[in-house]
Amino acid sequence: MRPNGFAYVNSMRGEHWTNLLQKFTCHNELTRAGSTLNGVHVVIRVVVMGDEGKRHLEILRKLAQGPRSMFAENHVVPLWQEVEFEDITFTVSPFVAYDMCECYGFWAKNSVGDIVDMILQALEAIAFVHDLGIAHRDLCKANYLIQWHPESLVAMRVPLSRPRALLTDFETAHEFPSDLPPQQRVLSGLPLVGYQRPVPPEMTCGKPYDPFKADIWQLAESFSDFRATIPEIDTILEQMLELDVSLRLSAVDARDKLAAIVHSIPPSALLIPPLLLKPPILET
Repeated sequence: MRPNGFAYVNSMRGEHWTNLLQKFTCHNELTRAGSTLNGVHVVIRVVVMGDEGKRHLEILRKLAQGPRSMFAENHVVPLWQEVEFEDITFTVSPFVAYDMCECYGFWAKNSVGDIVDMILQALEAIAFVHDLGIAHRDLCKANYLIQWHPESLVAMRVPLSRPRALLTDFETAHEFPSDLPPQQRVLSGLPLVGYQRPVPPEMTCGKPYDPFKADIWQLAESFSDFRATIPEIDTILEQMLELDVSLRLSAVDARDKLAAIVHSIPPSALLIPPLLLKPPILET
């Protein structure tokens, strides 16, 4: 295995964990693990079959390749290559080490500071996507990936560097025309038939709703068992989960408000364990 820039092990885990990274698997039935000829781990995914999935591929091309993919605030997993076979299009992307589902309550010993940094990056990621008129429509921590887990509760020191969080899985995403007024950027119904993840009330009422605000609710809901035990931080997460859409924070507002609070706190004060409100359930 050769490093690909997206999967690392912290020194506390040791060489054994580098061996585990070489045995990575993918759980989506449309996704498979692979390696390039020079040993770089990648993820190969079926995106288009016939006419199905073309919108997904167009969104990936817009977000994950070309000059836009190099913007610092763009956290979308890069699209390295497309491979076509008959009416099927496969995408090839870098393998990213972990997802955010395990950032607390499982094996990773992340501090509140580690977790809040991931949430900040998650908000920066979706703010960038929203600014381009794209709603994710399946936004939860299961669809965010992380290069490594800092586990600063083990080291008991503030990390010198932070892993990058990356956003993936745009198969249910919707892109609005750039000239469409904001008040007309609405959708109705669930992202797809049989959708199983938690959704905000406005998604099930049968009326048009703001999918950008729905994204924020879904992200906050996936962190609803987490408490920083710092009231100012927890209040922001609660405002992201607000049932009244008019009071719910946008991605930009949540990002900026949370950043202002975090940056006013000494990093060492965030070197504390999170509070879990209920036993976490691993998302699929």
